[in-house]
Amino acid sequence: MTDKLPGKFEKLELLTKWVDNLVAEASRMPKAEEPGFLKELQVLDLIPASEEMAEQIGFLGKVAFKRAAYLELPMTEAAMLATAYMSDRVGAVPLYLTVFKHLHAPTVMPGQAPTLWTYAQIKDLFPSPPTSAFIERHWDAQKYKGANLVDLMGPNDFLLTAEEAAELAKAEQV
Repeated sequence: MTDKLPGKFEKLELLTKWVDNLVAEASRMPKAEEPGFLKELQVLDLIPASEEMAEQIGFLGKVAFKRAAYLELPMTEAAMLATAYMSDRVGAVPLYLTVFKHLHAPTVMPGQAPTLWTYAQIKDLFPSPPTSAFIERHWDAQKYKGANLVDLMGPNDFLLTAEEAAELAKAEQV
């Protein structure tokens, strides 16, 4: 077994539990009226995020665009705008994008271009913008061996490949 596989599996297992808890708590949020400017941006939920839009959004838009590109998470301009809007601090951006990538990764079929992560999906996940307390709770919960799990996850760490799963199953039989 490769040395990286147990660590990858351990991180993926922790990530799954963390995202499941975050999603469960988010589902209990009361539905809030969405800001008017987001209601008006439905057309942007069809357009892939761009660096130009990230510049227009500002610093958190740039952070969202770059982190999404690093994670290989294609998103719409409206999703990028909503991510920046929901983030009350820089650390919230990678937190949200790690959750989005984890939920999006299983939907990507081998050999096919991935679909865009949309504002509609964010609205379904978060019926109202998360509070600072919500972000702090889930930021603390994602710690892994003294580090931030959201910073340790690379674009290929969200799923085990068929080869990795077979290797892990073989190792567990021993």
